[in-house]
Amino acid sequence: MNHRSTRQGGLWSTAMHSCRHWLCRWTHATCARPEVDRLLYEEIDAHRSNPDAHDDILALLISARDADGEPLSDENLLDQIITLLLAGHETTTTGLAWAFERLTRHRAALERLQGELDAGEEQYLDAVVNETLRVRPVIDGVWRKLTAPAVVAGHRLPADTLVFPAIVLAQTSSEAFPDPEDFRPERFLDGSPPPYTFIPFGGGTRRCIGAPFAVMEMKTVLSTVLQRVELRAPDPRPEQPRSHHVTQREMKLAQSA
Repeated sequence: MNHRSTRQGGLWSTAMHSCRHWLCRWTHATCARPEVDRLLYEEIDAHRSNPDAHDDILALLISARDADGEPLSDENLLDQIITLLLAGHETTTTGLAWAFERLTRHRAALERLQGELDAGEEQYLDAVVNETLRVRPVIDGVWRKLTAPAVVAGHRLPADTLVFPAIVLAQTSSEAFPDPEDFRPERFLDGSPPPYTFIPFGGGTRRCIGAPFAVMEMKTVLSTVLQRVELRAPDPRPEQPRSHHVTQREMKLAQSA
C-alpha cells in the first residue's frame, strides 16, 4: 500500500469537506440576502414615514447627519444594520458561552445571579456581563494607526505606526483589578474601573458601535436561560481560551467550529 498516497487522499478529502462546508454556508447566505434586504428596507421605509413612532437603533441612525448635514442613504442604513445584526453574531455568542462557562464554575456567583433575577433586579447581571468580558475578552486586542507622533512607554512612535492595544493585558492588570485572574463580578458593583483598563469593545472614537446592542443581547439571553433551566458544568475544570479567527473562544467550541 502506498502510504503517501493514502495520506494525501485523506488530506484532500478533509480539504474538500471543509470547502464544501464553507461553500454551502456561503451559498445559503447569498440566497437569503435579497429577502433580508427586502425586510430591512421595509423597516427603513416604516421608520422614515413615521419617525416619532420609533425609539430604537434604526431611529437613531436615521436621525444622524454627516459632516455636511446630510442624512444617511437607505443603502448606508442597510449596511449599518447588517453590521449590527451579523458582524456581532460570533462575538456575542462567544461572550455568552464564556459567561455560562464562568458561572457554572463559580456556583456562588451563579446562585446570587439567579436570586437577583428572580427578584427582578439587574445590577448583578450587569456586573456578571462586565466581569465575563474582563476575564474572558472575546477579542484580545485592536489595531490602531497613529495619526500623529506619540510616546508609548517611553518609546517615540512616528505617525502612521500601527499599534496594538492588548485588551487581555489591560484587563488583567493587578493595579487596576486586584486578583485579576479571579472571576468576581462584585468588583463592578463597587464603581467603575479606571479609564482604559476595561476595554472589551476597544476605546476612543473607534469603540465598537455595536457594544450596547451586544451587552443587551447577553443580558437578555442570560436572564432568559437562567430563569428557565438549571445549568451545571460537565467538567469542573475551567475551559481554556483558544484563538478562532479573531475571537478567543472556548477550546471545545474552537475545535468543533
